[in-house]
Amino acid sequence: MADAAVATTRTRRTAVAIAIAVTGSVSIAAMAPASTGSPSARAPKQPLEVRVTGTATPTTELAWTTPAAPTAMVEHGVDVSGRRIATPRKTTHALTGLACGRTYRLGGDVLASTGRRSASTSLIRSTKRCSLANRTSSTARGLPFGAWGNYREAWGGTFSGGQITVTPENMLQRLRTVRGAGMRVVVSMAAGSKSDYQNDDDTFNMGMWKARLHAFRRVAFREFLGDGTIVAQMLIDDLDESHWGGRPISNDDLDELARYSKQFWPSLRTAVRARPTSLITAAYGGRGTPHSWRFLDAAWDQYSAKMGDAATQVAAEVASAKRQRLGLVVGLNVLTGGDGSSGLPGPDKYSSQWAMSPVEVVRYGTPLIKHPYACAFLMWSAKYDYSSSYAHLKYGYFRRPEIRQAMQTLRALAGRRSAPRCSAPGR
Repeated sequence: MADAAVATTRTRRTAVAIAIAVTGSVSIAAMAPASTGSPSARAPKQPLEVRVTGTATPTTELAWTTPAAPTAMVEHGVDVSGRRIATPRKTTHALTGLACGRTYRLGGDVLASTGRRSASTSLIRSTKRCSLANRTSSTARGLPFGAWGNYREAWGGTFSGGQITVTPENMLQRLRTVRGAGMRVVVSMAAGSKSDYQNDDDTFNMGMWKARLHAFRRVAFREFLGDGTIVAQMLIDDLDESHWGGRPISNDDLDELARYSKQFWPSLRTAVRARPTSLITAAYGGRGTPHSWRFLDAAWDQYSAKMGDAATQVAAEVASAKRQRLGLVVGLNVLTGGDGSSGLPGPDKYSSQWAMSPVEVVRYGTPLIKHPYACAFLMWSAKYDYSSSYAHLKYGYFRRPEIRQAMQTLRALAGRRSAPRCSAPGR
């Protein structure tokens, strides 16, 4: 640090070194001067030779030099991404709170005794990509716990996980937002509206589905895989034959969807929203025996009261998942999967069914969350609470105090256990 701050009489320059506390090494993306205007002749000249040094140690230094001026320097300004965070009189300043996997513009200027401030010089730098060890306790530990839906009100707080649907245009911003809320999510990329990849007779069109996924190739989202923000990609939803013109998507075709994804993003785990036991049946494209999956990583067990005892049901689905070498996402159909004891009808077109009571939520959710094979716990769905399209219903299931208390109980259980990857061991 002292070496970086030594000025020589030969150059008559003062070196300013700013120590930056970060969680790993950095890479310089670009350097660019940022002018605050044309200073007068009496203003000090802007800092020069911005550089990063000491990247081999946990404390990294940003240093620059400022040419000597006829007036004395009073203080140095320190900016992070356009925000003035300090005006130290000394020539060093420790920055704290820089996040991993982020890009920052670090700037510096000088205030002279005349009251004139120099233009600033800035450096664009990126901190090291996040690992799970860098994450906060809300994301580094525990089972991802949340609900379906692209609604910020359902991100963070009680919920540490969720399912989000993204487009190539909004994917990075949406992932930055959920990461900032401490979330780990399942992303739906190609799996938007089924009509986007259906033929005129409602059967599945694989070419149209692949074209939708192919559009994401230009999106640089790998950092969110590396830091654990993305748990898996949900390839497709609603797999039974009733949604596909009486012709279910075959197990072979589902594995082809997973293969197509993995040729672009090998580490992105692939999932479908169907129970492992259902995937074996003809209605879901199965042949009556466990399929030998080569590329699909996980299935999905969304529990409803009609399925019987929750502990028995999840044990059966885990056993089937293991036989097929699949991981397992679990969750509850809280809006239409109740037994009627709540007295609360399901929302909108589901009014003939029943939402789960707080007692049901805890009773059914506990064995699912506690099962060590589960890689995430996601409930259907937040849209009737937070989507403007359903605001007129004033349904507000997740906002009910008694439901919020039940969710907090389950969230505490999820936070006390670890989460395996959403794939079978060894895959």
